[in-house]
Amino acid sequence: MANASYTPISATGTYYYLPDWMQSPFNLSYALELAAAATATYTVSYTLDDVNLANDQYGAAAWTPIWLPDPTNGNATSVSAGGYYSFSIRGLRVIVSALTGTARLAVIQGMSSR
Repeated sequence: MANASYTPISATGTYYYLPDWMQSPFNLSYALELAAAATATYTVSYTLDDVNLANDQYGAAAWTPIWLPDPTNGNATSVSAGGYYSFSIRGLRVIVSALTGTARLAVIQGMSSR
């Protein structure tokens, strides 16, 4: 069974999804879906870095993941759009800079082969 996630978006901000990056073979599809009559401006980016290393064992900032623009939606987009990854990523984020109405981030990740 595939692992699906839906994150409701009703305000500007940054929304994250942390996939199972050890999945083999890795595949992940996402879409930012705007509700009827909704408008938004957003960008999508991904990282290959471990986002859990953001703090060292004492809670001090030790690491800042490098976020790369998504090949499909890395520039400001204002319509429902999606993309996919067939290579392992450690994190996906959507930065919503303007929003009227509501949207949702839908992510589906395939099964691990065993």
